[in-house]
Amino acid sequence: MSRFQELHSEFEAAGAQVLGLSVDSPFAAGAYARELGLSFPLLGDFPWGKTGKVWGILNEERGITARMTYVIDAEGVVRHIVDAPRDFALHAEESLAQAQALAVDND
Repeated sequence: MSRFQELHSEFEAAGAQVLGLSVDSPFAAGAYARELGLSFPLLGDFPWGKTGKVWGILNEERGITARMTYVIDAEGVVRHIVDAPRDFALHAEESLAQAQALAVDND
């Protein structure tokens, strides 16, 4: 999340909206977002993990979701997926590059 925050103004310049999603409660997600000083919403997918189920990333046995990042265009089409479980910075950097490419394509 920290790298997304560091690059937040660049996401905005590309016309992109950053949203985070956690399996934690909305209360816990909100507290974590405040602690990190996030300028974008961090949503809670609790208690049933419905969003994680729909996207196929919820591990119900462990109650966690895979670390995935989706770049979705203005029409709601998934244009890019970042699946790098241990490289947190890559999620933000690769997503920003994709958002910037989409912004150029729309000009």
